[in-house]
Amino acid sequence: MKDAPYRALGGFRFALAAAVVLSHTWFLSFTDRRFVQDLGIGNVAVMGFFVLSGFIISEAVDFFYRDRPAAFLSNRFLRLAPPYWVAAALSIAVHWALLNAWTLRLPDYSSNPSNMFDMRNLAVQITGIFPIFNVNQFLPREEWYYFVRFAWAIFVEFVFYYCVAICIALWPIARRIVGMRAYLASIAAGAIGLHVFSEYVRHLHTSFAFFPYFVLGTSIYLRKVYRDTLASGVMVVSYILIAIHFLRYTQGQLSLHVDWWSGAVRPVVFIPTLAMLAVPFLLAWISTIRLSANWIKLDQSLGDLTYPLYLNHYAVLVAAYSLFPEPNPIVQILTVAISIVASYVLQVLVEGPMSRLRDRIRGRRLVVPR
Repeated sequence: MKDAPYRALGGFRFALAAAVVLSHTWFLSFTDRRFVQDLGIGNVAVMGFFVLSGFIISEAVDFFYRDRPAAFLSNRFLRLAPPYWVAAALSIAVHWALLNAWTLRLPDYSSNPSNMFDMRNLAVQITGIFPIFNVNQFLPREEWYYFVRFAWAIFVEFVFYYCVAICIALWPIARRIVGMRAYLASIAAGAIGLHVFSEYVRHLHTSFAFFPYFVLGTSIYLRKVYRDTLASGVMVVSYILIAIHFLRYTQGQLSLHVDWWSGAVRPVVFIPTLAMLAVPFLLAWISTIRLSANWIKLDQSLGDLTYPLYLNHYAVLVAAYSLFPEPNPIVQILTVAISIVASYVLQVLVEGPMSRLRDRIRGRRLVVPR
């Protein structure tokens, strides 16, 4: 098993997570909606995470999980599920305490959902991030309330992980017929084809909309590490599809048929779109940076805070909005600060023990001290 180089992506990941938190908490500062809110920097961050995930997971498979689909899925499960469950439990406790001891106010609801503490809704929290293997499909079709409000992105990540595990499992069969390069090219073509069909012909599943982001991250990895020219072509195609998707879906549901240009050149659309299109270049550049041992520790620490910050800031946000409903920039600043502190505590208590188990499944630690 090869040693993977340390990629200086921890600070980059933390910056993306901080952008998500800022995007979700602007309303704590402003009475009226402002330009900075309409920019939707959280959209850039989440889509950027998908590109980053494609890069990181491709390298992880390349170094640690070839012919090991079960180990790959087990490691991904331990990375995402236990912290999510703890965050959901914490958020449920915060909601319940506010509802019974104070006043519960929710940012996206004019009134609190009546089914919030229904046992069926609580069951949804347990399996809601898992495609296929969840209780939602056995329950009535109604709007369930997620106590980790932004868990949809974790669901999309798991769709990607399932696909990766299937591709790993099928490779021993496929290599009797084709080489690795052709196999990866066919996977990329299939993922892009699913996206195009689902977006422009007949809708199949919401998650397929985000496939080009993961494909772009994977192709960046293959181009940088293996200098593969075919990966360059995949990069170009997925990059174009991302630009179109971001304009249409993320920044305003622009029509491609009716006066799309006047909508695309609005500052609230083209500024975040340019930022999104810059993310792959930043990823490609930052991934080449080599750090000293001390800087690796700092970068890794920032990276470790990323996922718990994404998970736990909603509970802090709800508490802040419930206790201080009047807009106040100080409340937003404190919300961000408390979210970071809470995330650090939960990272130590939850993800620390999980990381040791994940190291055993992987076969080694990710960072070897110099």
